[in-house]
Amino acid sequence: MKCETIQNNLIFYIDKELDNQVMLDIETHLKNCDECLAIYKKLNNVYGYKTEKLDVQEFYFSDLKKRMDKEKNHMFLESKNNVFLVKKLLVAAVLVIGLFIGVLMGNYYNNVEISQNPTEIENEVFDNDSYETAFLE
Repeated sequence: MKCETIQNNLIFYIDKELDNQVMLDIETHLKNCDECLAIYKKLNNVYGYKTEKLDVQEFYFSDLKKRMDKEKNHMFLESKNNVFLVKKLLVAAVLVIGLFIGVLMGNYYNNVEISQNPTEIENEVFDNDSYETAFLE
């Protein structure tokens, strides 16, 4: 094989994704070619971590997924509680505003009723001399 072909297939050789015959051809070439061997060593240093086995606990990914789902559900419930709290606060605010408006309207209508009392109106009219003089003229 040519060096160019070997160098193009080195990544696949490291990952062991080639046919057995091609793997043997590359291995033989690497024993005889220092340039390709140097490139192989550099690539293997960079990509060699893929060949190492990681020490992963059994059921790690399923446990992780369960924890993530639990956190997602917790966040959903928390947001639901926040919405419920906001609704409660809005209802309380509307009631307070309604109560305030009711008190203001009650005071206004109470003052209007007092000022429209017929005896007060008669007293105001008859006590006012300028009104009598204006009416008589």
